[in-house]
Amino acid sequence: MSIRLRIILLAGGSSRRYNGNKLFSNHPGGEPLLQYTVKQYAPLCETPIVLVSGAYHQQISADFSHYDICHLVYNPGWQEGIASSIRNGIQYLQREGSHFSHVLIGLSDLPKVTTASLQHLTIAAQEHPQRIIASRWGGRLSAPAIFPVEYLPQLMMLSGDKGAGKLLNNPENASFCKGVEHPEAACDIDRTRDWDSINFHH
Repeated sequence: MSIRLRIILLAGGSSRRYNGNKLFSNHPGGEPLLQYTVKQYAPLCETPIVLVSGAYHQQISADFSHYDICHLVYNPGWQEGIASSIRNGIQYLQREGSHFSHVLIGLSDLPKVTTASLQHLTIAAQEHPQRIIASRWGGRLSAPAIFPVEYLPQLMMLSGDKGAGKLLNNPENASFCKGVEHPEAACDIDRTRDWDSINFHH
């Protein structure tokens, strides 16, 4: 089955534990982390990525205003946490009125995630279109994850700083969830020293 995928990339946080905006720190690939991330997601979808900003909206907007691979959506309630950015992204897609069957929710601070690693998720979604497809690492399920539109109401009910993981690891959803090994998703940037502990050599 061919799924119609839209992508919501979350970039609304304040990088509280990082000294400055982590999304503009340099990725070893030679570009800011956020730019690197957008480039990894872009080939997965023919329509623009919905990039949800918050604390650093002005900086992101100045940098991405000329990017036609993104629609930048400001989340005025970013201080509530990640759930509000998910809700904002979904509301934007619903207002836009485009026809889609699945939504990929991604995070902007995972420096090892690549187009190739994400394609394992999109392939699984095509093979199991009725199921939630989640990244699996360390025995747990997390974003990046792909949700059939039937699950959007559950995502809209999330609150606070709990993202999709709360939904993915809910025992009630276990039979609807398919985990795909995605060790690249285990590595995130929270503090400046996190860059030093990452091995980018495969």
